[in-house]
Order: sequence, then C-alpha cells, then structure tokens
Amino acid sequence: MPLFSLIDDFAAFVRALTDRYTVAEIVHETGISSEQLQQWRRGGNHYRPQAEWLLYGFCVNRRDFDLLGPLLPAFDRQGPLDLEAPPLGDDMAPPRVPLCKRPTTIAGRTVNFPFGIGASILTRNARAIAFYAARGFDILTYKTVRSIQRDPHPAPHWVFIRAADIAKVTPPFAERIVGEDWQYWPPDPRYAAMANSIGIPSPEPRIWQPDVAEAKQALQAGQLLVVSVTASPPPGDKSEQTLLDDFVRVAMQAKEAGADIVEANYSCPNTPGDATGDLCQDAELSGKVSAALARALADTPLWVKIGYLAEPLLTAFVRHNRAYIRGIVAINTIAMAVVSPAGTPLFPGSGRGRAGISGVAIRPWAHEVVRHLVAMREQEKAANAFAIIAVGGVNTPQDIYDYLNLGADAVETATAAYLNPYLAIETRLQLSKLKGDPLQDSPHVAK
Repeated sequence: MPLFSLIDDFAAFVRALTDRYTVAEIVHETGISSEQLQQWRRGGNHYRPQAEWLLYGFCVNRRDFDLLGPLLPAFDRQGPLDLEAPPLGDDMAPPRVPLCKRPTTIAGRTVNFPFGIGASILTRNARAIAFYAARGFDILTYKTVRSIQRDPHPAPHWVFIRAADIAKVTPPFAERIVGEDWQYWPPDPRYAAMANSIGIPSPEPRIWQPDVAEAKQALQAGQLLVVSVTASPPPGDKSEQTLLDDFVRVAMQAKEAGADIVEANYSCPNTPGDATGDLCQDAELSGKVSAALARALADTPLWVKIGYLAEPLLTAFVRHNRAYIRGIVAINTIAMAVVSPAGTPLFPGSGRGRAGISGVAIRPWAHEVVRHLVAMREQEKAANAFAIIAVGGVNTPQDIYDYLNLGADAVETATAAYLNPYLAIETRLQLSKLKGDPLQDSPHVAK
C-alpha cells in the first residue's frame, strides 16, 4: 500500500506544500527536482515511492501534520513526551480493506495474523493500542509498566542514526554511533535505523491499570493484548527477594487489568542503575524471577523479552528459564554509545552515554538469536516448547516473512510502526508477492 494512496488529491497536497515552502527549499532537502514538483502540482502521475517517501519525511520533520491528512506518523518525536497523549492520526479512520489471515495459536491464544507491535513509546496507552489494532497489528504489547510512577528521560528521545554507521553495529558493540539531527530523514525506509533513550517511564498502577482494561476492550477477536512489566526496586536495595517481589507485584497488577499475556522485560539499555536492565544476562537470577512469576500468574502465560545474547549465554538463559515461560521475545534494542554529528554526547544526563539501537542495524543479530532459539527448541522437541516472537530490523513486509521462514512463530516491530503505521495492512495485502510465503490453509500452532 503506497503511503500516498491514502491522500485523495495528491496535486492539492503538493500545491499546499509548495505554497508553504519555496520549491528551492523542498528541492534542497529532498533532492526531488523542481520539474517533478511542478508536474505534480499540475496533477501529473505521482507514483514514485521514493520521492513520495521523501516528501512525507519533509512534512514530518517540520511537523506539518495538517498537510498529511490520514498519512501521519503515530508519534511526534519532536513534541513533548506525554504518556497520556493519543497517537497522531487517532481521529483518522483507517482504510477499510479485507486483510488476509494466517491463524496462529501462540501460548494457547489464537491470533488472526502473527504480526504485532512491541512494547515501546508507540504503545503507551489504550488509544495507541486501539490505533494499531485498527491497522492490522494483531499482537499488541502495552508499553512496559511499573509498580511505581517513573518519569521519562529528558529530550531528545528518538533519533535516526547515520547510515554509514549501521555497519558499526557489531559485537562487542563498542563503537560510537552518530545520531542525526532533526533535519535528517532516511532516503529509504528499508534501511532505516534509530537510537532511543527514553528510559522506562510509567504512570502509577492506579492510572495504567484502568487504561490497560480499556485497551483490552478495544481489541477484536483474533487479537492479543500483551502487557510488558519490569521491577522497580528502591534505589540501593539489591536484595534478590525485593526484585522478585516487585516483579510479581507488577505482573499480577497487569493480569488483574486484563492482560492476555504478561511479558517480563529482562532487557532495557536505557535504564542506568536498574537491576533489570541486563537481567537476561544473568541466567540463574532471571530463572528465579521467571519461576516466581509463573507461580503467581498461574494460567496467564508468561513471555520474557531478552536482548542480544551470544550462543553460550543464550543457551544458559534458556536452560534456566524454559520450564516457566511460554514465549521468548527477541531481541530488544542493542546498547551503544551515541554521539551528535559534532561528536558530543547526544542524550544529555547521567548514564545516557549509551542508547538503544534499533531498526535494520540490529537485524543480523536478531536473526542470529532467533536461529539459535529455533535450533534449541527443535533439539528438545518438548511438548511445552516456548514460542519465539522475533523483533529487530523489521522494516518491510518481506522482513516479516523472513523471520517466519527462520522458524519464528510471530514477529513484532517498533521502528517500522513509527515510520509506517500501515505496515501490517500493507503486509496482509501483499502476501502473494512475498518470497517464501508460508501462508497455509491449516492453522499454525506454537504451543
């Protein structure tokens, strides 16, 4: 689904844009020729996806959302970060089109199509969940919540990274990555990568619990609400029991609010000093947390979200956790040092020298983890084998099917859901065009 197919009168859009900005300004920033812009003003054929994408970015970077009609990003990266704010375009009806299905049973729950959106600032409240649910995402993960209130880091929060630096994202992830300024827009969404430093902000449970319940009511049959949780032990309290108790507390609050599945966040690169930021790297302790959560949650399935783990660490993690979990979400963003184009720290404040890299830059490492998880699961052939929910570098419909063909049971995205809120619709309209399309008549089951 070309993005600009959502705008009824493309010529009127270009005329409004060129009335607001000079042709020279648009040409300078986008590289689109003045002849092309004049042709579009006169109503000439506009199907040039890359050029359209650059016009879209031109408007988004300048926050000219009024020009875009239904063609809006769901999140304003330059605006104030408000956990209660609805997504941009919340009042715009999504296109009504018949969507292909691939019924998949995961952790005993059936979804219409095994694609969703991971826990992120994009899924910060019920209206955001409803927004993506109405646009074909069937696995909706409510942003990580806590048992206490926690503010976000100060701005900036989310930036594109320099295309030339994508190749630097490689173990041991010790290179410095350059984050672009607000004027930058990636020339091709297939190769976009970003860095974020938001922290894990959360309202108090008295606020997020009724909002989770509202989010649950917004879903239709064949859609799943996953609620991501993390522990918030008091500063200085490194007691193992405190950690376990608070994880159980917030997980039960999520269950009581209506979560179909609870996802324990064992990896977040943007929480300096938090005991949970690197929990997935401690196989034994994470296993104890999973055991306590599984006992408390009882019939509510438990998923765990992990970061990049090389094979030995991943094997240890699975060995200590597999008896208690129904799914592994892999992988979270990868922490790396991020600087401005001038070489200074991009994200101000103590402990923010490193930020989470996402998008195409982490795809090879997410693929690696998924392949190892699939191999471990196949080797065990266990009746209660965990589901594998793949995340990382999902920018296009083909990326989704590449993960499914690796053996993942479902796929999630965040960066691409910001770049193109219609990615799920686009994917479900183009099944026949995708390589290795695994769509089958019989339901797919991941226990």
